[in-house]
Amino acid sequence: MRAYAMSLGRSITHHHVGVESLDSAYEITALDKPAPLSKRYRVNALDSEPGHQSINTFNIQFQDDDPKILGHNGLTDEVLLAILIDRANHAEQGREIEKHLMEALFCMRHLILERHETSK
Repeated sequence: MRAYAMSLGRSITHHHVGVESLDSAYEITALDKPAPLSKRYRVNALDSEPGHQSINTFNIQFQDDDPKILGHNGLTDEVLLAILIDRANHAEQGREIEKHLMEALFCMRHLILERHETSK
């Protein structure tokens, strides 16, 4: 099991592409334990100068538990994918990206429906 410091969180690096100027532009941290999924993330936009000081911070909150119980208290994965699909749809050369995002959305919908059916 990973060591986890609540104050520091868990560093996310899936966005790294191997280009220092791109990889060091953002710092992503999961702020809570994945139990089963992390729900709170912080994204720091970093200065390009040496030392990489944070110039802007964005907090992302995902839905915590069933909206019927707690109400809508954060984004869902589907909402985030829909935003990415819209961005890809309007980007130059975004059709290939949009296709893959649509496949991801289809898979997520399938899993959600499957979970819903098994929880009845």
